[in-house]
Amino acid sequence: MGVYWDSSSKGQDKNLRRTRYHSCWRAEKTINGVRYRKRFKSLIDAKMWLELFEIEIKKD
Repeated sequence: MGVYWDSSSKGQDKNLRRTRYHSCWRAEKTINGVRYRKRFKSLIDAKMWLELFEIEIKKD
């Protein structure tokens, strides 16, 4: 799927009873029906992880 902005729900805070949200970049790659996902604070880091992950898969 690539890299996209993630603002999904984290769930409720137990003390304050309000929903918290992520605000980060998410890199995602699907291989043989398995989704590999990771969150990053910067877009550059997310793209770099995706490129390195693809290189690592090609080695195997």
